[in-house]
Amino acid sequence: GYAVFAPFYRGVRGAKGRDEFGGVDRYDVYSAIKLMRSLPEIRSEDTIVVGFSRGSIMAMLAARDCANIGGVVVWGGVSDLLLTYEERIDLRRMLKRVVGHPVKQREAYLERSPIHWIDQVNVPVLIMHSNQDENVSLRHATELARKMEDKGMEHELIIYDGQPHRFSPQMLEKAWEDLISWSQRIKT
Repeated sequence: GYAVFAPFYRGVRGAKGRDEFGGVDRYDVYSAIKLMRSLPEIRSEDTIVVGFSRGSIMAMLAARDCANIGGVVVWGGVSDLLLTYEERIDLRRMLKRVVGHPVKQREAYLERSPIHWIDQVNVPVLIMHSNQDENVSLRHATELARKMEDKGMEHELIIYDGQPHRFSPQMLEKAWEDLISWSQRIKT
C-alpha cells in the first residue's frame, strides 16, 4: 500500500551536479515529490517525506515548501547545521566548502537548519533517533522536539536505545514498524 521513491542527491554516488547540503539541490526533492504525485495510484494528501541523517534537512525543507505534505519523518536527522559544525570537527572542511564559513555565511547555515524555522512546518513530525548515534548527536532530536513542544506543534519523539547511526537489521525493522504505525495514526 505504499509507493517509495529514494533518490540520490545531485553530486552523490556519481550523479551529475553539486551536492549543496540543502541548497538548490532541495529542488530535486521537490521535483521528486511532484513526479510521485503525477502517478495515478498516488494520493497526494498522503505524501509523507522521510529524511535520514542530512536527508532530514531536505525532508523538512520539502515539508515547509511543498503543498499538501501529510507529514515528515526526521530519522537520525540533522536539525541544526551550526550544531553539526560545532560537534563534527571531521566535517568542518566539507561544510566550509559546500555551505561556507559558519560565521561569514551564517544565513546559509540557518536556512539549512529546521530548528530555526520549525514554526513554518505545518504538518505532523515524527522524530526518530538513537541515544548512541555517533554521527548525529541525540541533541539534534531533543532540541527539535523541545522547540516543537514549546510552540504546541504536533510531533512525536522516539528514542531508540543503543543503536549506531545505521540501525541493526532487527532495530531497523522495528523502526519501520514505528514509522508505518505513526503514518497510519496521523491519517485518522
